[in-house]
Amino acid sequence: MLGTTGTYWAPDVLRREPNSRKILHEFVLEGGKYSKYYKYIPQVMHFSMLIFIIINIKSKIKRNDFTSKDTVSLITMLGVMLFLIVWENRSRYLVNIIPLLLINQLNGIEVCSKIKRRKEE
Repeated sequence: MLGTTGTYWAPDVLRREPNSRKILHEFVLEGGKYSKYYKYIPQVMHFSMLIFIIINIKSKIKRNDFTSKDTVSLITMLGVMLFLIVWENRSRYLVNIIPLLLINQLNGIEVCSKIKRRKEE
């Protein structure tokens, strides 16, 4: 479920013995009043993040540019992912690398915007 939803187990954490049911529960938990609007948002965000990371990696390989600072974050992200494949892929470990994922996603978005600007000129 973790790899397919993009929620990083948020519904399971919110479901654990809450003192009272708040508005967030209505969005995130299955069967909530607004869950039909929420359930696709994390999937789209997670999938787009992965696509932009792949674009970033592809542009690095194509340009043979392995000296920039974001190469360190790509290598760190790869190392952590390989470690999690061997160790355990739980949300408590994945939350630690979300900043790396976001940085690499932003670099992929930057690559796409540079390509778009070149096409417009």
